[in-house]
Amino acid sequence: MAIPYEHERFVAELAVQRAIIVTKEILNSIDKSILFKHDRSPVSLADFAGQALLIAAIHHAFPADHIVGEETADALRNDAKLKDEVWGIVSATHLEDEASETLLSSPSSPSGMLDLIDLGGSSHNSATGRVWMIDPVNGTKRFIEGGQYSVVAALLVDGEEKVAVIGCPHVTLEHNRISESDVCRHGAGYLVSAVKGRGTKMRPLSKGALSPLERAIEPRKDITDLSTLVFTENVETTTPMFEDRIRIAEGLGAPWHTVHIFSTQLKYVACALGTCDVYMRAPRATAKAAYVWDHAGGIMIFEEAGGKVTDLKGNKIVLSAGRRLSENFGIIAAPASVHSKVVEAAKEVLKEYPEYASLVGTI
Repeated sequence: MAIPYEHERFVAELAVQRAIIVTKEILNSIDKSILFKHDRSPVSLADFAGQALLIAAIHHAFPADHIVGEETADALRNDAKLKDEVWGIVSATHLEDEASETLLSSPSSPSGMLDLIDLGGSSHNSATGRVWMIDPVNGTKRFIEGGQYSVVAALLVDGEEKVAVIGCPHVTLEHNRISESDVCRHGAGYLVSAVKGRGTKMRPLSKGALSPLERAIEPRKDITDLSTLVFTENVETTTPMFEDRIRIAEGLGAPWHTVHIFSTQLKYVACALGTCDVYMRAPRATAKAAYVWDHAGGIMIFEEAGGKVTDLKGNKIVLSAGRRLSENFGIIAAPASVHSKVVEAAKEVLKEYPEYASLVGTI
């Protein structure tokens, strides 16, 4: 009898591996054709090419499923040279293992590629049914600079995470760290995945069939000494953060020597692997809600490894309210054994600031 969602995980792992091939090919090129969206966030050829390949594979295997991605093909439709450049690399990208490649589909023409990209960019999230959330390059700014980034595919069923796959091309665990100071551009990297209720697993990335060297991630052990907590955040964020968040760490008796990881999804991976403990997103009170594809998948990967993820109120993250996490404010991801203490520490500090009163409430 087939194990539920294992086939979905298998397809997603192969799809992410293939998308990583195209992102690394583009990263090694001289011209990454950097564009800027209306909010001034960067987008590269890798975002378009990766999204086309991810959607081609997932749509082929599960044609009835919805797929939500970040990009639309508008920039490519308006720039023939850029479109041809993306098509050239997409059409040339294949897994080295023929049997694995035949399980995936590829765009058959430039126009078909554009339609696949738009299939993700124009889709809406739903609280019912099967919805894939994809992110071909999570952490585009650091990707462009040669830093850490991730490639993500996650399946939601009736709004709940069921499958998560995160490719981590530049991660090396030689020193048991994930950070922007521990980047290995020429190593294999890792593929981290989870199926709901079956734990988190990881294996080395490959360019062909899945590596057989898969191992389970041991669940996080209980933390009894809060002074040992290690926080991670993106210190280069363009979203202004709550300036006094150091006080939250101080309230726990923990040092605020944060580990810098740009990619949001990699922060969840770092917490799952135990190289960091706490990821806290405490934005300014007027900040827009985060995008779902920055968190779907990573949340379950951490929770399947013994973590817990809520908003700053301690409420469950709602992944099915649209393209943003509009039902929640902020994020607290921490080992389950100390999660409630981190939430209470955050409330204690934020309640002193009137602009947060309606967002996190009072104790």
